[in-house]
Amino acid sequence: MTNNKIIIYVPAGFEGERLDIFCARKVADRTRSYFTKLAASGNITIGGKIAKPSARIKPGMKIEIALTARRLWNFVRKIFR
Repeated sequence: MTNNKIIIYVPAGFEGERLDIFCARKVADRTRSYFTKLAASGNITIGGKIAKPSARIKPGMKIEIALTARRLWNFVRKIFR
């Protein structure tokens, strides 16, 4: 399956927040546990390096969330319900 990515740049005001919590706030219809699992399986990177769900973020960081085609389809389908 092809991988697609969601890229999020951390804005000011989120310094020190956990990665999984930040992602859940920024991506609609997804829970913290969803992002915890994605990060734990190596599908979330910060600055090109695999990140732990508990990683603390800073403004300006580039977060990439890799979704397989199936996960991407489910993600898009939920947005447009």
